[in-house]
Amino acid sequence: MKSRPTTLREVAARARVSIKTASRVANGETPVAQATAARVQAAIEALQYVPNLAARRLVHRRSFVLGVVYHNRSWNWLNDVQRGAIEAAQARDYEILMHPLQPGSQADRRRLRQTLEQGSVDGWILTPPCGDDAEIAAYAEERGVACVRIAPTHREGAEPTVSASDFEGALAMGRHLVGLGHERIAFVAGDPEQRSSHDRRRGFEQALREAGRVLAEEDVHPGDFSFESGFAAGRDLLARATRPTAVFACNDDMAAGVLSAAHAARVEVPSALSVAGFDDVELAHQVWPPLTTVRQPTTQIAREATDLLIEALEGRLSGPVHRVLETTLVERASTAAPCF
Repeated sequence: MKSRPTTLREVAARARVSIKTASRVANGETPVAQATAARVQAAIEALQYVPNLAARRLVHRRSFVLGVVYHNRSWNWLNDVQRGAIEAAQARDYEILMHPLQPGSQADRRRLRQTLEQGSVDGWILTPPCGDDAEIAAYAEERGVACVRIAPTHREGAEPTVSASDFEGALAMGRHLVGLGHERIAFVAGDPEQRSSHDRRRGFEQALREAGRVLAEEDVHPGDFSFESGFAAGRDLLARATRPTAVFACNDDMAAGVLSAAHAARVEVPSALSVAGFDDVELAHQVWPPLTTVRQPTTQIAREATDLLIEALEGRLSGPVHRVLETTLVERASTAAPCF
């Protein structure tokens, strides 16, 4: 049995290439001819070579760790973001550090700055609403920090952004509910600090206008993307003398809260109340009945944001990049035609 780890020199010798070429392939750097890269990769696998992370950090003067900065009340959505970021990072031999940023917390901001000042991370992926934080933006610009923003309010500018087509997804859901024959549809709004909340409301209102209707303010209930706010909204809406026959919640966590409120009030879903959400997180098909929702490719969004950040760090990103990924209506058992 081998008593010491394989060296890069041994990999290079087996693949009949220089140590520099072997290093480039092992670290996924400058393009190498396909046949040469295949030989090096075969040698890496045969010799079970594991790159020396400490040496890699020393040579490149980087940590090869990316920070994902978050403040979102939907842990289901964050789970998809984390999964996508980790998948993309590990494919390029980077690691992911999840970093909270609670509103008003100076301790969180101080720790966030320290991750850069101490060399703990190379750059940030800013999830909503952190991408709109003026203090963080100013600090990043001052220090020349590479950042990629997910679903920010403003998509223009030099920093890369990756978002979902929230307006179009909500428009499709609104058309779906109207098409089923619902005339009294309530809307549970999301976090007012996030662009996605406003885009989803605009899309839903557009669907109503197409049907010659408007969204009355009394049919809009505030929310913050949490299950608890969805439950509160469902409880209040179902306690009204004239209650809606359908509820469109701005995300799946809140829609699940509405479902729970309906069960507590012994209101049958979907025969007495249709409930719809947005995101298509795992929770959407774990609740009963499974949620009709709008699928946004959250994991793919996080993958692309991670890839863009790595490209920026490695100097391979040219020009502004602002990607918008498509959303899709997913019909399940929580919506149906109203029973009058």
